[in-house]
Amino acid sequence: MLKIGFFGVQNPKAEQVDALREHGLFSLTGFYCADTLSPAAERGHFNLHLFGSFNEFCENVEAVFVTSPSLKQFDLYMQMLKKTKHLFFENPITFSREQSTKLIETASEAGVVIHFGHQNQVNPAYVAIKNSLHRPALIITQTTTSPTDKDNREVIDLLINDIIIAMLAADSEIKRVHASGVKVMGSTPDVIQTKIEFINGMVASLTGSRISTEKSHQTGFFGHNSHISVDFLNVQAKILITTSAKISGHFTDVIADPENMIVKELANFYNSIVHNIEPEVSVYASFKAIEVARQIMKKITASYQVK
Repeated sequence: MLKIGFFGVQNPKAEQVDALREHGLFSLTGFYCADTLSPAAERGHFNLHLFGSFNEFCENVEAVFVTSPSLKQFDLYMQMLKKTKHLFFENPITFSREQSTKLIETASEAGVVIHFGHQNQVNPAYVAIKNSLHRPALIITQTTTSPTDKDNREVIDLLINDIIIAMLAADSEIKRVHASGVKVMGSTPDVIQTKIEFINGMVASLTGSRISTEKSHQTGFFGHNSHISVDFLNVQAKILITTSAKISGHFTDVIADPENMIVKELANFYNSIVHNIEPEVSVYASFKAIEVARQIMKKITASYQVK
């Protein structure tokens, strides 16, 4: 088993702890918080060992589960890579082009793995319809959360998973990116709408918002005589079955096999390290999606300056 520890500024989620403890592939050694600990994190909610220093933490792990990744901790991620620690980021964030290059080059030199969590890819509803996707002409996605959500990440970071879905479905290079954003309450865009055009003609229209009254994550894939709907949050999917050339047909529910998504992602991470098996989403695809997210933010920032 690989020795792994949690690194971040918050307590790990119960499902994350359970996944590591029950996985059989990893040995959970404890956790380390780079920032000042809150009283609740003194020993953690799960009786985890709290490492007293960054160096002590690194000496006792082979792999690191980075919870709530933050650009402020980039230098520490670099140090962990140089200490030959494999990194599993809970979710992707918008590293700059320079930061992305440094991460990839350092990981390659150290012979370690960087893996980003993309739960969309292992969501049972998406897995169930994945083989039915045949280069759709249009993808429409809406991802919303509320201001009170505990996992209130930057909107652009929420959209990276949707960008990955679009890139893999298109199987084509990107031709053009359009984007607009609005700062409603925060210092960064609270609502983002982007249209990504691909060379093969496919278009992805992605909307992200963190000022909704409810949390949702739904995607529609549209093609000739084809419409597939995926509700990532409720793990449900529907496929439109057409009955004739006319506008008629019916939706049929897709049966999604229940599966622990974190367990599957960790298995991908383990296999990448131990068996050199390419994960569901390669690190290069992850960084390419991050680069697209960076382009979106650049266009939004430019539009603010024009105003």
